[in-house]
Amino acid sequence: MNTKAENQMIKYQRILKAITDASSTALPYGVSPEQLERNIQPNIVYGVRCKDRDEYYRSVYLKPNPFTSHLQVMYSEPVYGDIPPGTPEASPEAVLKRVRGLNLQALNAFPYHHNGGRC
Repeated sequence: MNTKAENQMIKYQRILKAITDASSTALPYGVSPEQLERNIQPNIVYGVRCKDRDEYYRSVYLKPNPFTSHLQVMYSEPVYGDIPPGTPEASPEAVLKRVRGLNLQALNAFPYHHNGGRC
């Protein structure tokens, strides 16, 4: 009976291996692991290529507000040319992900308390 369970486990492992080989990675088609999005940081200017026209880029800056301790996203107008050397490049998806995360910060302004919603 032990060998039957072992055979089923080997068969199960082969099936899982075939599935993972078929799907390869969780990355979108045509994206290499080197192109993974990094989390953009405050006080650093990033260059972001425009999705509709590759010859244009925008500068994106996360400015901390010392009074509210939130971050404000600042975008430049589209600029024709290449991103300047020394300026890190970020994907539009990484910027959008960070902006969505910043919008959630405001939800913590009025925390819910377990005793009926009152402090």
